Amino acid sequence: MLANPEAEVQIGRKRRRVFAREVTRDERTRLWPLMSEIYEGFDVYNTLTDRDLKVFVLESQRLTSKPVGPDTRSGIVSAP
Repeated sequence: MLANPEAEVQIGRKRRRVFAREVTRDERTRLWPLMSEIYEGFDVYNTLTDRDLKVFVLESQRLTSKPVGPDTRSGIVSAP
């Protein structure tokens, strides 16, 4: 995601171009508990490694494929 942050996601029948960006430390602090509520495996895996797990948000893109500002509907993705 760092090397090629442009992607396309499909939710139901809708497809959307997105731009992945690594979250800030403050965002990670706020988002990690939400992620752990969805999937407890994040906390387990985090205890098994010495490295910081990268957390990304997906932000909607315009048709120009350039990233746009934060989207409150952003998804949460973690790359192990």
